Amino acid sequence: MPSGVLGDFWYASVQQLIAADAITALVKELALQAELVERSSERWRLQVARATLAQGQTVQRLADALAQVCACPHLQVDVGPVADSPALRNQALAQAQQRRAEAIVHGDAQVQALLAQFPGASIVPGSIRAV
Repeated sequence: MPSGVLGDFWYASVQQLIAADAITALVKELALQAELVERSSERWRLQVARATLAQGQTVQRLADALAQVCACPHLQVDVGPVADSPALRNQALAQAQQRRAEAIVHGDAQVQALLAQFPGASIVPGSIRAV
């Protein structure tokens, strides 16, 4: 997943909006699924893959929240491919946590001793959950 200044800024901005309960429902989904592709003193431009998220009222509600919390001057939302969004970053973080949890279990000496003690025993794939 690409990481850059715009992506980092957008991720932090969306986290701030969510923490402040400034966005909910479809507006929150738009913010999470969108990629910030331009940020200037005149406008911020987002790109989102699903046209249903780029609807007028949803975009306006996100623009209003951004204007109050992040001083966003004008918001434009285009439809197109997304390479870096808060949702993609959250998914990557969750996958990394899952891999760490699995590595801990598989590397645990007690787990290995029990697996050796009981022939045929195994860790069921998908049974380890990161918390």
